[in-house]
Amino acid sequence: MNILFFLTPKSEVIYVNEEDTVGQAMDTMEKYKYSAVPIITKAGRYAGTLTEGDLLWGIKNMTGLSIEAAEDVPITRIPRRRDYEAVPVTTG
Repeated sequence: MNILFFLTPKSEVIYVNEEDTVGQAMDTMEKYKYSAVPIITKAGRYAGTLTEGDLLWGIKNMTGLSIEAAEDVPITRIPRRRDYEAVPVTTG
């Protein structure tokens, strides 16, 4: 079976850039009603997945739950609970 049948093209996927701030990531997730979004590098490669839980715990631990203070924090400073491995399209 070809995994390409199950994939959505990157041009149709909602994602955040690794240079984005926590505020930008929260806005994207709120706008599209997603609880998790992929993080994409400048080169267009998958860097990980950011979840609502990651944001909540990151904001709590870094700013004492101040969303205003987290607005300018880059998402790269948010620890992620789990990192999913990218797989090649040839994966069975």
